[in-house]
Amino acid sequence: MGNDKTQTDRLTARIQAWIDTPEGTRDMTEAADLVLRLTRNRILAANMARRGAAMEAKAVYELRKHLAMRLDRMTAARVRAMERELMPRVAAATAARDVIDGNAAVRGAGKRPDHDSLPDDIRALWDENEELWRDIRRLFYTLKDMDDAPACDRYEYLKMLDQKEKRHRRNFERYDKWQPATEGAQA
Repeated sequence: MGNDKTQTDRLTARIQAWIDTPEGTRDMTEAADLVLRLTRNRILAANMARRGAAMEAKAVYELRKHLAMRLDRMTAARVRAMERELMPRVAAATAARDVIDGNAAVRGAGKRPDHDSLPDDIRALWDENEELWRDIRRLFYTLKDMDDAPACDRYEYLKMLDQKEKRHRRNFERYDKWQPATEGAQA
């Protein structure tokens, strides 16, 4: 197992070193070898080796998306597991929010009756969550459209969605639980 980790770390270091090499001086044979190891796409690797500098931008793109996953110690299987947990949770929240947004009688549901008297930092959580929600929906539907894309293509979006969804939940928890200090309480 330790040998696999060492090989993984060495490959990650090779990818990082290749990306860090100044543009125009990168070894495209090395890029082709790295892309082949990561994607098993022989045609793409052969084109990179044959066409050289003309394929440098494509090599950078391919290697960067794989590097992001590797630096976060994510495998394709772990990305799929992350997606299996995250997407249903966001789908349920989206469905519930669509019902609320589509019903004028409950529009604004969830906003505290004392919202206007809350401290600025607590009121700001509500506004931040509105912005986060727009991002969450955009990322969710982008990922739904990418259903057939490989894990390395979806990972960046899943990571952003996960971070925004968690922040959204933390903000609402803090907003919902905030209570004014009771009389006589000392900070």
